[in-house]
Amino acid sequence: MDAYQQAIHLQPGCAEAHKNLGIILLLRGDLLQGWEEYEWRLKCDDINFENRNFPQPAWDGTHLNGK
Repeated sequence: MDAYQQAIHLQPGCAEAHKNLGIILLLRGDLLQGWEEYEWRLKCDDINFENRNFPQPAWDGTHLNGK
């Protein structure tokens, strides 16, 4: 974890480091910070999943009551 944090300090835009830090944080149970970091996976060059372009905007975390 320290290595990824150091990598991000040296290269703040390194998507791979953010993604991998996110995985570690999620595994440790830090869901809030983990998901924030893991979202960087969408900026990685080696995305190995199909990016699905839904017409709806991505959920921003707000409550869905009344929508």
